Amino acid sequence: MSILDLKFAEARFAVLDLETTGLRPGVDDIVEISVVWVDPGVLPVIALDTLIRPPGHLAGTEVHGIGEEDLVGAPRLDDLVADVLAALSDRIVVGHNVSFDLRFLAEALMRWGPLEPPVVDTRALGALLGDARGSLTDMCAAVGIARSTAHVATVDAIDTARLLAAQLARAHVLGLRTFRDVGRRGQASCVGTWTRPMLRPPDPTRLPRSTARRSRLGAIRHTPLRAYAEALMQVLADGAVDAAEVERLVTLRRTLELGDAEVRALHAQAFAAALLTGVADQQVHEHERVFLASVARGLRELGWCPGD
Repeated sequence: MSILDLKFAEARFAVLDLETTGLRPGVDDIVEISVVWVDPGVLPVIALDTLIRPPGHLAGTEVHGIGEEDLVGAPRLDDLVADVLAALSDRIVVGHNVSFDLRFLAEALMRWGPLEPPVVDTRALGALLGDARGSLTDMCAAVGIARSTAHVATVDAIDTARLLAAQLARAHVLGLRTFRDVGRRGQASCVGTWTRPMLRPPDPTRLPRSTARRSRLGAIRHTPLRAYAEALMQVLADGAVDAAEVERLVTLRRTLELGDAEVRALHAQAFAAALLTGVADQQVHEHERVFLASVARGLRELGWCPGD
């Protein structure tokens, strides 16, 4: 079924990122994969995160930082087919320049059938919303998202999910509610995929499955500040904050032991990001003023908004 008339607020996404030994699908190999699930009303969840032992020579270490010692005990991609397909099924696949990742996966998994889900490329989506295209780091910086590192699949997938949240907030400000609404704004290769059905879940009894995992995420844990910032972004994405969300974030602040100064700094960052989203076209329209006022009210309900 087409996703064209699906509302963004109801969409379920699988944010994909790979690290590879080179740039040639079908020739070079995947050495790391991460899939982050983004569902309505909840924080992103890491659905799959592991290094992968390539069948050929390890290369590209100067880019992705993965060495032979990191791959000891890591599974082969052939052992992860069921896990990969399950992580992408019944979801819209998202990535920054996502066609690169999907070409690699499609080549690697071609004997298991075509890999042709509907996709959202955050690089192209930004352009459709009136923003400049660029690298993941540059586009994150443009909406106030600070990145801790790059070329670690899970970190890149999480940051792409954060960028997607900012872009969907931007779409909301522009009055765009469905994929069809955005598709009318211009041409992009990912728009042509929105008529495709989502992948169906695989039959796990017919596909290899591995319990082996080797993640790099343990060495790159989120700080308390980043954990609260991500939770805040999710809550503010629709410009409204209800009582349950206030209670959840207040509880999170206590759990993370954040002080008043830290909370105010994060609220200021969130408001600045909303402001950048609202004025990206160098104009402030009435619906953008309404959105910014809603974000300000939400921050006040959470304890403080810049200007108070």
